[in-house]
Amino acid sequence: MDSELIALLLLSLALARITSFILSKIYVPPIASYMLTGIIIGPSLVNLINIDDYPKGLVTLALLFLLFYAGLNVDFRGFRHYFKESILLTLGGVLLTSTLVMVTLRYLGFPLYASIIVAISLSNTATEVVVIMLEQAGSIDDTFKRVVISASFFDDILAVILMSVIKGGIIGGFEALIDVLKFIVSFVLVLITFILIIKFFQGLIHAIIVNWGYLVTLSSIIFFALPSIFSELGLGATLGAYLAGLLISSLRLVHDPTLIYTVRVEELISRVGTILEFFIIPIFFLYVGIRVNLNYVFTSITLILLSLAIIGKFVGSLITMSHKEGLRRGTLMGIAMNVRGSLEPAVALLALESGVINQELFNAIIMVSLLTSLIIPILFASLRRSLISIV
Repeated sequence: MDSELIALLLLSLALARITSFILSKIYVPPIASYMLTGIIIGPSLVNLINIDDYPKGLVTLALLFLLFYAGLNVDFRGFRHYFKESILLTLGGVLLTSTLVMVTLRYLGFPLYASIIVAISLSNTATEVVVIMLEQAGSIDDTFKRVVISASFFDDILAVILMSVIKGGIIGGFEALIDVLKFIVSFVLVLITFILIIKFFQGLIHAIIVNWGYLVTLSSIIFFALPSIFSELGLGATLGAYLAGLLISSLRLVHDPTLIYTVRVEELISRVGTILEFFIIPIFFLYVGIRVNLNYVFTSITLILLSLAIIGKFVGSLITMSHKEGLRRGTLMGIAMNVRGSLEPAVALLALESGVINQELFNAIIMVSLLTSLIIPILFASLRRSLISIV
């Protein structure tokens, strides 16, 4: 990269951070702020930086770090207590949203595989935005939080597997089904193996965690090695990066009555998160915003997909949860599961650059992600206050 491009990137990052700080005052998530900044400074408006100027290798690396960070934010503690509810909440929202979006796009004449990719990406719930939204909401009980966050984790797994399929160029036919199954089996086997290691080698794990240098070294090896190994095996570096984050996150499961080890792991995750949020995550979402073409933003397909995405997640979640949690709690869960953020823009970008979806569908996905991440936290906070007695 020449000095002029580096200067433009640094200026873009500075503008992104300033925009994020300003918009945070009205509870706009940072990711939405970065994408908005990218749209403004991109070719559609100011044209401060062009798509071709943006270093693609840096974007790919930023994507891997983003998925790593998404995995880090998953907390397995309490999963077994809320597994059934989380699965029901996930299935309700994902199945209805995916069906509505895919059937509609096929009716409008879009290709089958493009319709499937858009349908699955828009059925995702952003774990990182959900966590922030629930923290800002205040007095929400722990059961509600864990069910919603766990359900968003299962949504993320679908999105990550889809990214691996797209990245590998495996779109369509029996081969795609086989590879999806291969991704799932590999993912589950590695995760279970690591959890068993934690269970049966607690002494060794304790010795690693208590030593900061050992813990950082182990985490670095896991992050850099897994994406490389998964890529060589044809499973996708994206899946490896997400799994690396999950493995480090699962260190929270170490039995620790004194909480010394738990605090150490939380400190590691917090420090890594700070570094990633400092400049790596903005780099990726600035690029996503730069790729947006405003000529395709306010189109009928965007409005249709926005409506279907919101209705599908809300109604699907409400149907599956209202019988157990009650109508009002089910309503709040349906609203909470509608927030989107990081992974669906990542899926859309990979699909666009792989030629699977066109610019119109890419823009529609980005706008759905932006608008829901802007609207849903405000709507959730407003409704929560009116229903605070029952949540």
